[in-house]
Amino acid sequence: MDNLKIRDYPLDTSIEICKLYDLKEPQAFLYLRSGAVEKVLEIYLAIFCNNLKKIKENPDAGINFNDDFQINVNFIRSNRFNEDI
Repeated sequence: MDNLKIRDYPLDTSIEICKLYDLKEPQAFLYLRSGAVEKVLEIYLAIFCNNLKKIKENPDAGINFNDDFQINVNFIRSNRFNEDI
């Protein structure tokens, strides 16, 4: 993910590669970079729902929503497209 932040890769190609390998965080970063905020929210909502499903299936799985949520909030806040957050 660090390479995506420091290099300027073609967005469309990079997003397709992330989709192919199911790389959610980098995909969200690239969508945010392109200005597709709705796509970013869809990705994070899907991650959240998937985590809820995992907890429902196995309540003792040890999933920590606070850490995951904080990481996602920090990621969004650190992006230059979201200076108002």
